[in-house]
Amino acid sequence: MLRALVIDGMKIGEIAEKFKISGSTFSRYRSERIWQEREAKMREDTYTLHKGRLSSLVEPAIDALKQTVRSLDEGIKLKAATEILDRTGFPKGLQIETDMKPIINLFMPLHMREALGLVESSEKPILEAEYIEASDD
Repeated sequence: MLRALVIDGMKIGEIAEKFKISGSTFSRYRSERIWQEREAKMREDTYTLHKGRLSSLVEPAIDALKQTVRSLDEGIKLKAATEILDRTGFPKGLQIETDMKPIINLFMPLHMREALGLVESSEKPILEAEYIEASDD
């Protein structure tokens, strides 16, 4: 029953049906200290096993994203770039303040806005930047 719950991810009702017990009987088993200890240990062991396996895939996943972000297909490139920025904590519009007190606003790149249909081709600026003079507040 423990394996069905932790490893197989079965629901309480499914386990009760499979082992021909009532849901309340199964809940009573789970409330026992020995069950809770064994369940916690099995969850920890399972997590450790999968964490190690997934960790070994991080570098190949990053390499795949690097290749994808250089794709000739703009839609694929946009999706990869969006995923990378999203997962590294960059907001959709970013404001950076330097020690020299100018503020630089970075917005979604033009090619991304074009891909999403947010800008007309006649609106393409040569350079996208906004410089805001800092006040002495």
